[in-house]
Amino acid sequence: MAHTIAGLPLWAQLINLLAAVLLLLAFAMLAQRRVLSLIDLFAAQGLALACSTAIVAFATAQPHLYASAGITLVLKVGLLPWLLHHLIRKLDVRWDVEGLINIPTTMLIGIVLVVFSFNLAVPISQLSNTVTRSTLGIATASVMLSFLMMITRRKAIPQVIGFLSMENGLFFAATSATYGMPMVVELGNPRAVRQPRPEAFREAQGREPLVIEMLFVLGLPIAGALVLAAIGHRMQAGAVNVAVCFATFLAAAALTVRVISDGAMLVLGRLFFVDSFNVFLVALTAFVGFTTSIFSNPYMRIEREHGRVSAGKLRLYHSMFQLFNFTMLLALSTNNMGILWVAMEAATLTTVLLVSLYRTPASLEAAWKYFILCGVGIAQALFGTILLYFAAEKLLGAGGSALLWTELNGVKNQLEPTVLSLAFVFLLVGYGTKVGLVPLHNWLPDAHAEGPTPVSAVLSGLLLNVALYAVVRCKVLVDGSLHTSFAKGLMMGFGLLSVVVAAFLLSRQKDIKRLFAYSSIEHMGIITFAFGMGGPVANFAGLLHMTVHSLTKSAIFFAVGHAAQKAGTQIMDDIRGLITTRPAIGWGLILGTLAILGMPPFGVFASEFLILTTAIHEQPWAAPLLLLALGVAFAAVFSKVQPMVFGETTAKRLPYRPAMAPVFVHLALVLVLGLWIPPVLADWYRQAAKLIG
Repeated sequence: MAHTIAGLPLWAQLINLLAAVLLLLAFAMLAQRRVLSLIDLFAAQGLALACSTAIVAFATAQPHLYASAGITLVLKVGLLPWLLHHLIRKLDVRWDVEGLINIPTTMLIGIVLVVFSFNLAVPISQLSNTVTRSTLGIATASVMLSFLMMITRRKAIPQVIGFLSMENGLFFAATSATYGMPMVVELGNPRAVRQPRPEAFREAQGREPLVIEMLFVLGLPIAGALVLAAIGHRMQAGAVNVAVCFATFLAAAALTVRVISDGAMLVLGRLFFVDSFNVFLVALTAFVGFTTSIFSNPYMRIEREHGRVSAGKLRLYHSMFQLFNFTMLLALSTNNMGILWVAMEAATLTTVLLVSLYRTPASLEAAWKYFILCGVGIAQALFGTILLYFAAEKLLGAGGSALLWTELNGVKNQLEPTVLSLAFVFLLVGYGTKVGLVPLHNWLPDAHAEGPTPVSAVLSGLLLNVALYAVVRCKVLVDGSLHTSFAKGLMMGFGLLSVVVAAFLLSRQKDIKRLFAYSSIEHMGIITFAFGMGGPVANFAGLLHMTVHSLTKSAIFFAVGHAAQKAGTQIMDDIRGLITTRPAIGWGLILGTLAILGMPPFGVFASEFLILTTAIHEQPWAAPLLLLALGVAFAAVFSKVQPMVFGETTAKRLPYRPAMAPVFVHLALVLVLGLWIPPVLADWYRQAAKLIG
């Protein structure tokens, strides 16, 4: 080029200068205690990011980056700072209180993080062929510094600014490594594919029935959300919610039948992909969503009669319930790893609104903790997705095809192992936060305890499964690239730690919903450990445990919801004699508790037995820890639930009839799976276990 400085083009020098400005602004935000100045620094960071993106767009002829630069300018230089300034004036908050760590110590930690970030970025920069690869270390450092600001601030607004600044760093990292990771460029366009498509996956173009079924599976919840946003406060809203969920379940059942008979398929130009693994979870998600809607109909009506929710909140609840179902089904069925991330982020936003539905101080705090912790986790998952795209771009070319799981699976043995290792660490930490793995679990007990009970049921029964599904899909790619036990060891470690820690925390709980929230952490740890071991038996057991845990835990929350409504409290010491006041609730709770604790002949016993025997054979060091944790969990949970059901009470019988049908339907299915797994379902599990590897 005509204009060069020190051997570099002028535009490259400008990009390096703006990268340095971004890093300096991140340090300035770390040291700033005045909230208004913090907002101004964030706006300046957004301006530097928009300018650098526009320069990269000009230098590399990447037109989609102009749009990204414009959106960044409007949102992060104009709209978001204006909204934050307006909020500051309204709340009259000018100064942030002293952080958890003093400023000099925070700055020293920041310097250490910068050094770590530059070393972390070295192998990626060496492999990158982008003109901005030298700035990747700065981008990673900006992410780390923003994360440090979030965890060292006490007030909500600086935490939000830290989160937004972390997104700036992630965006800059995406620009540095992949020219913005164009998520939707050429998405689903067959001309974008640079590698031959695996023969095992058949294209469903022209096969109208399957396309229609997929459209119904995803379209019905969206339509239901729109309808219930308008009529969700009316008396018939609960029935409409049930009807939409039932129709969605029928569509999912039809889709499942087709996949079982015809095999794995690509749908709508490779935008969606269904195989034995995800279609099983689609059917389970739709079924639990349907039964939860049946339970929530009388439950939410009573909550409104008690004055806990208004007409507006009921409308919000019904519309967000459907939108949450949509995000779960989209995450499971998409073929695009970027869209999977978007769906998980959307699920976070919808469940934040559901958890905070009661608008009590405790529920708002729980929703805030959920948003911050899961937001940080999802940001880590985004960085992992960026690295995944970076590794695939060299083989599949730029565009949407480099994020398609079927294409990634076809070339997984050619993906760069170093980059895949880093990507999996970020993806496991990111999606593992949503799974509730220890030590990333702190949001989960609060969210379960403070949100409406139907929300607790779908969080434990659906969201945790879908997040773990994302981790397993990534593990398949990493195993194929590394041919080592790297991913296996990480998953077993996180899983076993979650089982042990959750088991010992169960005895300290006083709130019934928090008790079973920790039980969910324990069981997701068991499933994660099983998938970490891998192999046909462990994967089969993991899939079976996914099924029976979803059915059993949602049934328990249904029973717990009615019990807490009857007693007017969730404190276990204040709930007694359920077998007397409402026998159906009492029997439902005690049977569900025995099932989730692994008592034969329920299905949880069968899946845990398979996992334990496999661990004894393949990982003998872990088997004693698993046995100890399961024994501690059994003693803790049963000792707390038994007096709730059989203890003496002077309370009167309930004046209304609770919706207990979903409880006993779920428990009956779990009992059947403990005694006999239908051959079709067993074959289905075996196929899925083989796909996972």
